Amino acid sequence: MGREDFTKIPNGCGGVEDRMAVLWHHGVNMGRLTPNEFVRVTSTNAAQIFNLYPRNGAVRFGAHADLVASRASTFHRREAAWREPGGECAGITI
Repeated sequence: MGREDFTKIPNGCGGVEDRMAVLWHHGVNMGRLTPNEFVRVTSTNAAQIFNLYPRNGAVRFGAHADLVASRASTFHRREAAWREPGGECAGITI
């Protein structure tokens, strides 16, 4: 739905709110990424590409507070078109 006409996509871009939990689960929990690589992929690299680093994308004195808190042991279940039905992810943004 919406492939030929983007105005027919329901509710915008589906699954954006689950992006961090899905990447943490399939990356870090599955052993494909270290926690440091997760931070680099989700924050640091983008800040460097857009020439915002180290003001953004780093946890340091004088930088913007770009922090996300999550509970890694909590399972989150969501039906989404881009994920298998009934899929669960360990790690929910709080």
